[in-house]
This record gives sequence, C-alpha cells and structure tokens, in this order.
Amino acid sequence: MKTIAILGAGSAGTMVANLLRRHLRVDEWDIVCVDRDPQHHYQPGYLYLPFGAGRPEDIVKPKKDYLARGVRLLIDEVVAVDPGGRTLKTAGGETLGYDFLVVASGCRIVPDEVDGLDEVWGKTAFDFYTLEGATALGQAMERFEGGRLVVNIAETPYKCPITPMEYCYLADAFLQRKGLRDKTEIVLATPLPHLLHMEYAADALAQLCEDKGVKVLYDFTLAGVEGDRIEELGGEGREVEFDLLVSIPPNFGAEALEDSGLDDGNVGYVRTDKETLKARDHERMYVIGDGADLPTSKAGSVAHFCTPILVDNLLAEIDGREPTARFDGHTNCFIETGDGKALMIDFSYDTQALPGLFPWAGIGPFPLLKASRMCHWAKVAFRPMYWHMLLPGRPMPFPDRYSAAGKRDPKG
Repeated sequence: MKTIAILGAGSAGTMVANLLRRHLRVDEWDIVCVDRDPQHHYQPGYLYLPFGAGRPEDIVKPKKDYLARGVRLLIDEVVAVDPGGRTLKTAGGETLGYDFLVVASGCRIVPDEVDGLDEVWGKTAFDFYTLEGATALGQAMERFEGGRLVVNIAETPYKCPITPMEYCYLADAFLQRKGLRDKTEIVLATPLPHLLHMEYAADALAQLCEDKGVKVLYDFTLAGVEGDRIEELGGEGREVEFDLLVSIPPNFGAEALEDSGLDDGNVGYVRTDKETLKARDHERMYVIGDGADLPTSKAGSVAHFCTPILVDNLLAEIDGREPTARFDGHTNCFIETGDGKALMIDFSYDTQALPGLFPWAGIGPFPLLKASRMCHWAKVAFRPMYWHMLLPGRPMPFPDRYSAAGKRDPKG
C-alpha cells in the first residue's frame, strides 16, 4: 500500500483529497489528511459575524463529513517533516511515512509579532481571521458608541487581501444603521502605496473608500501599538489614536514547516513552482493554498483553481509521466461593498482585474469592478455551494482557467 499524506484538511486539503480519491484505487493508495482541528471552518463567513450576520454553527462543520469515503482523517498536529526520509511526525508521537506529500497547511495570524499588540488584544484590538476573534469583535461592535475605528494591516502577505476593505465598507453600513456613523471616523492604515496591486481594482476600491468617508493612510509601516494608538516606523512617524482597533496581524505559515526548514526561512511558506505547484526544493512534494509562496492572493478561489492542476500533475508523476498541467494564476472573488451590494474581480498572473462582464461576454450576468446586488447575492449563495459542490469536487459554474471573454481594458 502506498500513501499520499496531505498536511491540512481545510479547503485546499479537502478538495485535493476528494479529487485524488476518485482517481486512485483504495486497495493501492492510502490517502490520509493530517489536521489538528476536527472542525472545518467556512472562513469567508467570519467577515459577517462582527455585524450580527450569520451564526458560528452555520460556518463550522465536522471535517470528516466532507471527506470522501476512503480518505483517512488523522486528528493530530504535525510537528516535523522530513522530506528526505519522506516522513511526518505528530505531536501524538506517530510517525507517518508517505510516497507523496501535499502541503495544504494554510497560514495563521501572529499578533505577538507586533510590539504592544498583545497588551490590548481582546480588549480594544480584535481580528476577524479566526472564529474567536470575529465573535469577540462582534461583541465589541455592539458595545461601540462612536469614536475612531482603525483597521490596520501590519504587513504583507496576508490572507484574502480584500477583506480589510470589505470590513470598512460593511462597518460603514452597520454604523449607519445604528445611527453612529456621524460619530465615527473609519481609518484604514496599510503598508502599501495602494489598496491592491492591480490598478483598476485599486482605483475602484479607493473610490468606494472616498464615497463612504473611509480615510486611507497609505505607506503606513507599523512599528507597534502603544496603548490606544498605532505608531509608524520611521518615515513620517505618524501616530493614529483609536477607540477600537481591527488588526490584520502578520500572517505566517505552519510552524512545523518553519521548524523543519521547509520554508527556506520564509516564515512557514514553502517555495512553490507557480505553474506546476511542485515544491521547488523537494521531490514528491506539492503545495497548495495559503501555505504556498505563489505570487497571487492567499484566497480560497486560488486553492479551488489550483486543485485540478495539482491533481493532474501528481497523477502524472505516479504514472511516471512528466507533469504538464499549468496553473495560470486565475483568481476571482466577490467583494462586499455594504448596503446589500458587492463587486467582482477576476484576474490571473498575467492580466489584472478588468471591467466588463463575467463569465460570458455580452451576457454576464456578473458585472466586473461595479457594485451590484447580483454580486452580493452570488457571494451569499456561495456558502451552500462551498459545502455541497466545491469541497466534494463537483463541477462549479465558473471556468477554471482565466478567460478574457467579456472583459475590456479601458486603456486599450
């Protein structure tokens, strides 16, 4: 019996395991997912909890219920990986040998990396990247009576780059409903010179910030948190006081990858071929999801579009063939803009997010880079599709590869 070990049973690990199980005989290949958490979290749902929308029980389900029959789930924490000996060691003392390894270990927030943040964490500073954080932030939002609400991005990369902006837009609408918007200043402090690395998308999001009265501080390199203010490192030396801080702390990859030296000093992110998804420095190893150092967003749609590429290439290796499938960087997402609307972006490694229609030219039905109710309801509808179509590996109504159909470049 041969073994494919999958490090992580979140979105990426689950999709890969289920698709591999369809192609490999149960009596020849053991597919085992190793994860310390028995519960699967629908992470896009975290964003709504601070505003009283959704319930934790709607976004947390048992992982075993979404893995195909014949996929083994080992609930344990991987503490070491030996790519030379092809083994994993767990906190429970188990040593697991493998023939191929798929790293789908995701990333984690590390608030302790910011000086002074731990002193206010859970008191006046919160996150929405964990279930506990989003729930606590919801309680803080209910108590909030006005003042300065600061959303701060500590550093890049971080999971799902558009969510800080989404939070600002949703907070604007939430505070409007509570009659507190006139009493609140919303500030977004980012270390980047723009909101996204893509010109048209950055312009659209910046215009939304202006329309909603969200003040954006660009090039704000965080030095630390001192009491009720965030401080900038060098440069202008700006300080921003807050009554409520929503923090996007540094994001690191899995500790086991750091401790095992698989990250090449890259805080838990594995060096990955951006097209084949093979680990650059290790044989018989593939990487998918937020734990890869791909030059694109750390977002669920990336894992979705990567999955068939990774599986095709891994199966080719098993058959003794050269892996020829190539990931083109295709990514898309719906961005909540508040008041029951959202806008959509669709892009790849080589093409930035453009205006137009998605997925079909002349038909859509989704406008790109334009807020609409259609896009909002599509994002709402994605949650049941996630559980019942995406995770099991059923066909989704979107093309896997990037298509220029329906898009136009305003500059030609």
